Amino acid sequence: MHHYHIQSGSLSLTVQAESSQKAALWAIHQAMQQVLPIDPAAESTQSDEQPTKLVQVLADSLEVTPLDQAAAPAQSLALSERTTKLRTMDVVRQWSEMFAALERLQSLLETDSQPAVAA
Repeated sequence: MHHYHIQSGSLSLTVQAESSQKAALWAIHQAMQQVLPIDPAAESTQSDEQPTKLVQVLADSLEVTPLDQAAAPAQSLALSERTTKLRTMDVVRQWSEMFAALERLQSLLETDSQPAVAA
């Protein structure tokens, strides 16, 4: 796994991931946890401000820079060339689709684990 620096608006973090795309997904997940209740028990804390907060945190693009390959400051030009820019909304959409799939899977597993009622 590699280390990546993610920058978008006021979001700035370093993550370890297999690829720049996976690093961007993790960054979006971290941002979403700040504005949306991921835990169903926390849903009562939702407010109309939350989408606005996400827009304030993230910019139009996510800049994903691999850190493992940056050994010296002299390589800063090469480092900027390795920075991948991803459209934030594309990554948010992918995160949303993955999250919805996980919820459906969890629902199916919960349904299958309930004992059958004999008639």
